[in-house]
Amino acid sequence: MTYKLIGVIVLITILLTLPLSARNAPYTTGKGIFSWKFNNRVGGDAPTTDYQYHDVGNIWLTVTNWGFVGNPDKNSMPYYPSCEYPANSDLEYLFQSGLWIGSIVKEAASKRETLVSTGLDGWLNSSNSDYQEFYPGTDPGDTIKIKSTRQSSEFYDSTAISEQDFIAEYFDDQDISGAEHQPQGVKVIQSSYAWSYSFNDDFVLVHFEIMNEGFQDGSSFVLTKGWLGLYVDADTGPNWNTNYNGPAQDDVAGFWQEEYNDAYGNKKVLKLGLIQDADPGGGANDPNWPKGYWEYTGESQYNDGWHTTTLISAFVVGNPLEEKNKGNGTVGLKGDSLVTCWNWWISDSSGAANNDESPMGDGEKYRRLSNGQNDFFDEGSKTEEGKEKWSNEKQMVPDDTRFLISYGEFNDIKKGDKLAITVAVICGLNRLHLVENAKWAKDIYDNNYIGPQPPKAPGLALNGGNKKVEIFWDNSSESSKDPITNIADFKGYRVWRSRTGLLTDFQLLATYQMEMNTEYTYQNKKNKGKWGTNKPPMKDGKYYLVDQPVLNGFQYYYSVTAYDWGYGDENLGENQSVDPLECSVTENATAVVPGNEHTTAIEDVYVFPNPYRADLKYRNDGFEAEYTEYGRRVVFCNLPKKCIIRIFTLSGELIRKIKHDEVLAKNTVAQWDLMNMNKIAVSSGIYLWAVESLSSDTPGKKVGKIVIIR
Repeated sequence: MTYKLIGVIVLITILLTLPLSARNAPYTTGKGIFSWKFNNRVGGDAPTTDYQYHDVGNIWLTVTNWGFVGNPDKNSMPYYPSCEYPANSDLEYLFQSGLWIGSIVKEAASKRETLVSTGLDGWLNSSNSDYQEFYPGTDPGDTIKIKSTRQSSEFYDSTAISEQDFIAEYFDDQDISGAEHQPQGVKVIQSSYAWSYSFNDDFVLVHFEIMNEGFQDGSSFVLTKGWLGLYVDADTGPNWNTNYNGPAQDDVAGFWQEEYNDAYGNKKVLKLGLIQDADPGGGANDPNWPKGYWEYTGESQYNDGWHTTTLISAFVVGNPLEEKNKGNGTVGLKGDSLVTCWNWWISDSSGAANNDESPMGDGEKYRRLSNGQNDFFDEGSKTEEGKEKWSNEKQMVPDDTRFLISYGEFNDIKKGDKLAITVAVICGLNRLHLVENAKWAKDIYDNNYIGPQPPKAPGLALNGGNKKVEIFWDNSSESSKDPITNIADFKGYRVWRSRTGLLTDFQLLATYQMEMNTEYTYQNKKNKGKWGTNKPPMKDGKYYLVDQPVLNGFQYYYSVTAYDWGYGDENLGENQSVDPLECSVTENATAVVPGNEHTTAIEDVYVFPNPYRADLKYRNDGFEAEYTEYGRRVVFCNLPKKCIIRIFTLSGELIRKIKHDEVLAKNTVAQWDLMNMNKIAVSSGIYLWAVESLSSDTPGKKVGKIVIIR
């Protein structure tokens, strides 16, 4: 597939209307006032650096545990995608992005210094540079921790936030030989979250918690006049796996602002700072962007050989004030409101303080963090005048552009105090799609990371009979409400069967679907559906389905899932539609083994397969679920209602005892997994079995032999 894209990196900030008055923040440029405190976590050992990349959704994003997001160096890091979208397209939109943390530190009234700790600055810091300012600890366990809400995942954890959580911890007080960095005693916990649903697979949320932890000797600085910033260096274009080069030099910066109301009528504001590929040909034909943005000439001058209508962004969904209101911070603001700054510049390490050039040193970085300015893209707009004029304009000359979004000013940050910020890295096929994804990211963050949800799975019960399985389920799914809309939007049930229990092996048996409720409107919050002619049959007050014929003695898995209507623009406003959602078959998947009705003659009991041969691969026939020792089994059939099965060696040693109760088991068969009482696989040989009936209507005992051939 060929993608023609106009790549963009966007910084989107969602916040209230805030004052943007310019301020001249106090700072000094001297160094060495203090005896600098290092925890010396590195010492003689290397820090335990680690990297992972999110790949459950349509955006593949690398995260690290040493201060930055993205993968700028395929030589020293694995060939992970930096920020690839669409997934597996070889198109990248990010070089690196990371935190900037700045303050005026004080040890005494006469001892103050301006410091900024950076995950990267884009021209000095890199993945293998002496100028890296954040590192993890040196313990082998100081790697990125992984969690998942997916019950089928090896990383499943009930405390997980998303389908793919990556949690990292790093510090700014490493004693790195040759570095000029001077630490503030800051610890950062970085947690990134990714999903795979249609409404949230185009972004990754990254939560940063910043704490003044102090130093190893117990001392600490008071961090005054604190500022937090997110730095973004976007190089938009084909990745290094293609034949195209030079994606950095043809980018342009811009700004976009948009208001919307969420499903509950809350007014929200998106403020989007962006970096976009300036390759000609895409923008002029894109109706979603104002004309004039792509009025460049000469492909050889600006073009890296690729252009695209796809956009990508990194935007702040939870600023430090919002995080504090959620209980994720302890530090208040200096003044009545949060001040937001947005600055862009072109890479230049000449050391000049000009706003168009790279800020060199902590003093200049702090000035850029705290200047109270929103850049509006040309030399004449860097003052208070012209801000309204330039509110929807952007840079007109492509170059290697980057930007910084920052927040402050915070009260004194003492030891143990915390600040937090949450960022979304987001992609979209065009501006409208990007804004739709931005709204979802903001709404999901505001709703404690919970997005639209499918109805809960119903309660399920199975009865195994002679060549049949009876499936019963309740109606609890029908009153399940979506957490975003607060509407009971249940639409129907699907009944599934599997011979293995594996997620990919379930086959659809039946579908039951409601009709649209004509009394429903989004405003009246009534159920969206009502049963018509396609209602499931009922038995004993439960929904009911019989699956027949099935094979006696073979294990089957059944599940009943519930799905909703989905919803569109009438629910959530412009462009926030959601495809119908269905709960997973794993939520209530249940195993059953059908068999004859319980016997009234003990002589009818038998066991199969007999002999058991490991080389026959019973899984191919659906008899066993997996190719492991724990997946093997033989089945005792035609059992009494209650009985005890004992298995012996030929010498008479009891190696396994199995209790069978038809009421509890919901079938008339029992299984032996070819394990002894210590859960050790039995070896090849001849074994004796005895079934002792505990049912008055089937008295007696049956004894037999079984052969195991491995």
